[in-house]
Amino acid sequence: MVFRGLQIVLVAFGFALDALVAWLFMRLGSAGRMAKLPGKARAKLERLGPTFVKLGQALSERRDLLDERWAASLSLLQSQAAPFPGTVAEKLVEAALGDTPDILFGTFSREPLAAGSVAQVHAAQLHDGREVVVKILRPKVRAQLARDMRILRLLVRLFSPLIPALRRHHALRLIDELSRNLLRETDLVKEARNARIFARAFEGWEMIYIPGVVDELSAGSVMTQERSRGHSLDAVEPAAGLDAVAETFIDFLSPVSTYGTDLRL
Repeated sequence: MVFRGLQIVLVAFGFALDALVAWLFMRLGSAGRMAKLPGKARAKLERLGPTFVKLGQALSERRDLLDERWAASLSLLQSQAAPFPGTVAEKLVEAALGDTPDILFGTFSREPLAAGSVAQVHAAQLHDGREVVVKILRPKVRAQLARDMRILRLLVRLFSPLIPALRRHHALRLIDELSRNLLRETDLVKEARNARIFARAFEGWEMIYIPGVVDELSAGSVMTQERSRGHSLDAVEPAAGLDAVAETFIDFLSPVSTYGTDLRL
């Protein structure tokens, strides 16, 4: 924990030094270094790992704290993260479900479909032929997140008396909120339960489909769901019926709100 704390402090100090140099150059009439700061911040957050990627993602949505340039740069942290090896994914599945993917599934792709800061997803097929996706938490991600949250709380308490901005923007409250959200993201048992609630709530809806959870192939760090081949909203052409999509989304929010705020999938 001490080594990790030093690593975080050194990265933060390095960025503060970059920011100071950029400010000095800006005072001299050169704004180039200042324009590069958001990209440097994003790179440093990525280097520090899942906790800080999530912190950057959370900050990218706080337009009350960041201007458009910073928010746009940090929002790029939402894109695909570097995957962990397929052989590691197979071992994690075996540890969680008690057998190898070759036995549990008809087929299991070692190459991930997508990778995020907390988990990655692999395509698979059940023995009955159904296509599924298998979400697998990153190795030791829970312990790493818990450790980083403790370090962040400690650092904020230490530096709040020296840095008024930390007090002004309620940094400790932001970290506590991030910690709660990360705990939810790493609890795949709760995520599976929420998916089943959604499926029941929208059963029979023509424009809403919630992929079913395969309970016997799901556990605390692995969740298997039916594969749904959809499209991003960004890819929907206006002529294809964005009004209908918007109306469906509004209808979707009404039943969801009756289940409370715990349904963050």
